[in-house]
Amino acid sequence: MAFLITWNPQQRRWHDMPTASPLTLSGELFQDWWGVRSKSVRIGSRLFLLRQGVEPRGIVGSGWATSAPRRRNPPAPGRINQVVDVVFDVLLDPAKYPPLDWRTFTTAPLNKVHWKTQSSGIIVPDELEAEWRRHVHNTLGYIPAAINDSVNDPDEMEFPEGRGSYRLHRHIERNSQLIDAAKAKAKRDGRLYCWVCHFDFAKVYGKRGDGFIEAHHTIPVSQLGDNASTKIDDIAMVCSNCHRMLHRDPWLSMAELHALCVKQPS
Repeated sequence: MAFLITWNPQQRRWHDMPTASPLTLSGELFQDWWGVRSKSVRIGSRLFLLRQGVEPRGIVGSGWATSAPRRRNPPAPGRINQVVDVVFDVLLDPAKYPPLDWRTFTTAPLNKVHWKTQSSGIIVPDELEAEWRRHVHNTLGYIPAAINDSVNDPDEMEFPEGRGSYRLHRHIERNSQLIDAAKAKAKRDGRLYCWVCHFDFAKVYGKRGDGFIEAHHTIPVSQLGDNASTKIDDIAMVCSNCHRMLHRDPWLSMAELHALCVKQPS
């Protein structure tokens, strides 16, 4: 289910677009929170950012809800005090790129949406996704990696915290600088093996072992906090098979998966 979240640049709440837009266009995700009036938004709900108040108006971003609606703490007098956590996969800075203008929608169901809404959380048809992707491609000449990340991965439909949290989780695991540092540390410590099933990459693949081993983020996204900071010690070395199993529903801890491993006869 998809929802609109609205942004009026004349208001104080959010002025991160100049920073956030280049980040998403380079393939990164941008994490934030947003006020919503609807309680129907759930973890994994698709969100579209609608710029209102001043021209150019239209859709300027997309992302996923990584939390259910919760009370803002502390509350702000006169403002929406129910918020959701969001990861944005694409943000088009209207100072540089044209928004997707809803006034160009001439056929149902998109032309039936109350696009002049000032409230965040109204439901929009799923057909908006295709229009948005077409607009992004026509505007940039390409589709940023984050919006395409894992779109064909069945695990994102099974991940207990929803697709938005799954994508943020996988994004952290693919942060090359962090992963390179974690692998280097594992190699120095003589731990270049799967920490679940103990498959030894260095013994089997030699010098190429660190290129084949995968990295798993051990802390659930729901526990990362507002800034999603990650340390090397939060990254575990795993084989591709165990990594896949760790991402199945229900999400297993490494200790739980290790307990399921059966020693094979030699």
